[in-house]
Amino acid sequence: MKRWILVLALLGAGACSGMAAEVRRAASQGDLPTAMRRYAEYVDERGEGDPDLLAEVALSVLRDAAASADVRERSAGFSALRGLGVHARDVLEDLARRPDVVGDRALAALFELDGRNGDVPARLRAASRSDDPERRIAGMVALRGPAGLRRLIRCTRDPEAAVRAAATRELARRRGDADAAAALVERLRDDVDAAVRTAAVQALGAHGDAGVEALRAALDDRDPIVRMSAASALMAAAPEAAVEALASRLTPDVTNASIEVARVLATRHHAPAEAYIVEALHHARAALRPQAAVAAQALSEAHDDDLRPLLHDADPEVALRIASLLSRRARLRDEALAALRPLAMSPDGFVAVRALGVIANAGDPWARDPLRTAFQSSDANVRRLAVIAWPQAIGPRGGDVDPLVPLLRDADRSVALLAAVEVVLIAAR
Repeated sequence: MKRWILVLALLGAGACSGMAAEVRRAASQGDLPTAMRRYAEYVDERGEGDPDLLAEVALSVLRDAAASADVRERSAGFSALRGLGVHARDVLEDLARRPDVVGDRALAALFELDGRNGDVPARLRAASRSDDPERRIAGMVALRGPAGLRRLIRCTRDPEAAVRAAATRELARRRGDADAAAALVERLRDDVDAAVRTAAVQALGAHGDAGVEALRAALDDRDPIVRMSAASALMAAAPEAAVEALASRLTPDVTNASIEVARVLATRHHAPAEAYIVEALHHARAALRPQAAVAAQALSEAHDDDLRPLLHDADPEVALRIASLLSRRARLRDEALAALRPLAMSPDGFVAVRALGVIANAGDPWARDPLRTAFQSSDANVRRLAVIAWPQAIGPRGGDVDPLVPLLRDADRSVALLAAVEVVLIAAR
């Protein structure tokens, strides 16, 4: 009898091994429907999930996104791969063999993954001079020394040859409509130039004092994303110069920009900036208070008692963010979690799932079942946040990836990519 049991066990193991090979084969070929179908059969046969095998399927999802012909999906795919760090190396090395912009971006990601050490790949130096904004942004990691710095500074006010060419063609088509043509030029400039300037500003943050003047100028850029990026980059480049340049921007008239400046200063325990954030939380216009609650994450524990009343704020956005902060303080953890439970049962799924995420992050298993339910929400934002919270809900040693399987084929690509990232990270535990 024992002999037959052993034979059956070996046959079962062989069958599982063959099914796992089929999953890997389909994933490597980019055939996600087949890979997921075979994985479901494999799990049924095995009796439990296999995070390592599902991670191979998830990496295939991310590889296909990064290689997409769609610019937005490609950017989302590379962003996800960068977030995986060393776990994405094999995929990035495969993509770096491509001769197109996908290969440029993969090579840039690998160069950053290696700490930008060693010789700069000639391909990235060439990309930094490309007329294609996407290639030029990828090549910025290759800019070194005085010449590289000068080019980065020029990029903060990049006129975009590609934009000019596109605008010229459209202007020729619309000769009789000067107003429409002017609006088109401005739109094109904002859509493309700003991305290049933002990337340049962020890169200048690593150049110390040499980038200070350009970053000061970028604080007045016409694009708000560039301005906000400049504040953080300036603080990274030269903290003393940043405090001097930013302190005067804590204007009595509270704005999105002034709150971001206060947040950046508060990361350096700048007392006036911390007081500015607290004041904004209590007295700013309703539309600005949620951003002030985001900035409050930089506040020291000295302000905890100023924030406690906001745990029950009428604006759930404010209450959520303050509870998230105070749940990390041992003294106020239980009070913050108690304030979150009613929000976690809100009929507004977006509010509820974010509260569940904070509860899960605090290690409370109560959030697990409601998060499973949130995976079925018709709102992609809710599904997205539930995916992000799942690793905390299952605990630091949990390996339950199977609830994420259907989300790898979610109709919303951002949900699918997030699910793929979380599967890989859970498997790597």
